[in-house]
Amino acid sequence: MLTHPLRMIQWSVVCSCLLLVSCGVTHPIRVMDEDASALVVSLGGPLADFSGVTIPVPYLNAGYCYGLSDAWTVESNVHVTSLLFNDLGIDAGAATRLVREHGAVPEVTLKLQGMYFTTFNAGAHSIFLGHTNLNASYRIGARWLAYAGTEHTVQFSPSSYFFTPFVGVQFPVSSAIDLQVESKWMAANHFTGHGLLEGVGAIGSHGSVGIFVGLQYALSGRRGQ
Repeated sequence: MLTHPLRMIQWSVVCSCLLLVSCGVTHPIRVMDEDASALVVSLGGPLADFSGVTIPVPYLNAGYCYGLSDAWTVESNVHVTSLLFNDLGIDAGAATRLVREHGAVPEVTLKLQGMYFTTFNAGAHSIFLGHTNLNASYRIGARWLAYAGTEHTVQFSPSSYFFTPFVGVQFPVSSAIDLQVESKWMAANHFTGHGLLEGVGAIGSHGSVGIFVGLQYALSGRRGQ
């Protein structure tokens, strides 16, 4: 099964969401400035055993984000790796600032997102999920951010809910590029003591730890900090 990690239709609901719904880092951590835009790339996933070596599943997303205003940023992504297996995954959403950082009070950002997955293989099937991301971040340098938060994902048919806490850091590597390194406890409220991800990244036989690296390449404007 691990040689075809993206055939979500052939999996249980839990494994589908571990490898598809949560496979991406949080973009953006904070809203961007108005009219700012950036290309975003995310690589990583839940820990899995490949020939005796435990590494994150190499799941790749690529997308674009744009600052509609100083309070709202929109983003859309294509799940690139899934295309290699004749599966299509896309998502789109918007993020807004709930609280601005002030002293000991962190910046709080909320993102609402819809996700659509379908397969072009035999027995075509589609799935739609609603996704919410809530994070709190502190500035720890000119363009350094430390952050933590939770993701909440709802599958409508069959109905299921997935809870994913995460923690990460964002930092600059050039004047135009920021990197993110993030760890998630994906689907932490679901038992994974047996099946595809048994014993790999689970905490107390629940969920799976995931490791992600994200890149933001600024096309115009500045990121909201």
